[in-house]
Amino acid sequence: MTAKGDSLVSRIRSSFRQLSSRATDLNTLSDQVGKVVARFDAEFNKLNIGIPAWVQFQEWTSEDGLQFRVEEVGYAKIGTKWGLAIRTMSGNEATDDYTEYQEWLFSDAPRLLRLRAIDKIPELFEKLVVEVDTATKAVDKKLKEIQELATALDPALPAIDKPFADVQPLGSAGPPRVQHGLPHGLPATDGPSADVQSQKQPALPLRPIVGPTQVRGLESPTRKR
Repeated sequence: MTAKGDSLVSRIRSSFRQLSSRATDLNTLSDQVGKVVARFDAEFNKLNIGIPAWVQFQEWTSEDGLQFRVEEVGYAKIGTKWGLAIRTMSGNEATDDYTEYQEWLFSDAPRLLRLRAIDKIPELFEKLVVEVDTATKAVDKKLKEIQELATALDPALPAIDKPFADVQPLGSAGPPRVQHGLPHGLPATDGPSADVQSQKQPALPLRPIVGPTQVRGLESPTRKR
């Protein structure tokens, strides 16, 4: 191998050793950042906020002002899990839809995005305070409105709660006297009467129950498996 070849091999070996060392340091520090973010998420879950908020940490716009790309750090629900998150959006100002939209939980986002987003985390916390205050005021207003609606229903509740108000006891022994349900022209009594029994209409025969297999031309449906 020539001297020039030996020089190239030596440079590659030296660079790879340095790269290996640097990568180890980078991964160690990234893991520590991930642990801190996990602590944030755990505390947020205890608070049960359930309100998203986003803060921009990077923006790019083309010279003609049409193309753009935005990077944001936030607190949001990604998939089924709430936590610190990162999202990127890019598109054209002339259209309503993004040409590209991606979002991740913070620890799942690309490493460079995570590094750029760290400086904006304090601002994100401050924005969350504002968003929670705004939501609290809105809920308080709606609570007062629904309480007023409930109050308006109060006078109607007694009638609803007494469906048998037309059944009045006579104050005498025996079953209560029922004012409704007697055949026309018969007096109300405190109990069953022979006259009433004699004037009862004969009972009609019950209509036979016909099953699906008894109807002409029809068969019982077979359940498909």
